[in-house]
Amino acid sequence: LTGFGLALFIGLIKWFAAFEYSSVPVSPPSALTLAACLFFVIVLLHAPLLGFRRRRLYALAAVPLLALSVAGFMPEKSLVSVFSDSDTRSVLVRHGRAGLFLINPGVSGRKLANSVLHYGEREVEALFISTPARRNWSGLEELARLIRIKKIVTPYGALPPELQGALVRLSALGVQVERAWPQDTLVFGGVEVRPDWSAARDPRARSAGYTGRGPGEGLDWSLKTSGFEIMVLGGGSLVTVKDLPGPAAGRVIENRPGAAVEMEL
Repeated sequence: LTGFGLALFIGLIKWFAAFEYSSVPVSPPSALTLAACLFFVIVLLHAPLLGFRRRRLYALAAVPLLALSVAGFMPEKSLVSVFSDSDTRSVLVRHGRAGLFLINPGVSGRKLANSVLHYGEREVEALFISTPARRNWSGLEELARLIRIKKIVTPYGALPPELQGALVRLSALGVQVERAWPQDTLVFGGVEVRPDWSAARDPRARSAGYTGRGPGEGLDWSLKTSGFEIMVLGGGSLVTVKDLPGPAAGRVIENRPGAAVEMEL
C-alpha cells in the first residue's frame, strides 16, 4: 500500500511538472539578498512589539529594501570561468558592464544554463563557436530553450547540416547569427572581441590555423577592454589573462577535464 501510494504521488508530480511554466529557472540569491530577506522577516515578526503606528517599524522595514535597490545599481564583478567534459573546453567570461560571454557551448545545455544562472544572469550577450565540430556546439539548442541568447558568432566556412539547421531555427526565434573571419572586430558594450587564426605561443594550445575548410581548424578569441584582456586559445584549452593589476595579471589557466577553475578579475 505504501509503495502504491508513493507511485501515485510521484505520478501526480510528473503530470503537473509537464505543464508549461510549472518550473522557471532562476538565479540563486546572493548573500545580500538572503540577509535582506531575513532581516525583513524578522522586522515583520516583531511588528507588534515595534508598534504599527510608530515610524521605527517602517524605517527598519525600509532598510533591506533600500540595500537591495542600491545593490541593483552596482556593476557585477568581472570574472572568467573554465569548465569541460571529455572532449569540450568551455569558457565563460563575465564583464561587469557588458554582460556574459560563452565560448564553445559543447557540454550539456542544462549544465551551461545552470552556469549562467549561477552567476546571476538570465541571458548570454554573445556565444562564440570556435570550430564547426559538434563537440563545440552540441548543447546550443538546449541552452537556448532555458536561457536567452542575444547573438551567436560562428567561423566562416562550411558548417555541418545539423549546426546549420540549429542556427536557422534559432534565427527564426530572434537570435542574431553572425559569421566572423580572423581579425574581424566585434564590439559588445565596450568589449572588443577578435577572432584570430592562432594567437597561442604555447605549443599545447596552438591550432593549425584557420582557412574555413579543414575539419581540425579552429579560431582563438581575444576579449579586450580597459582593465583586462582575455585570450581563449586552442579551442578553450588554455586561457590567458593580461593587462590586469595585481596577482591575476599574466595568469594562464589550463582547461582540464573535470577541473573547473574560476577567477575574479
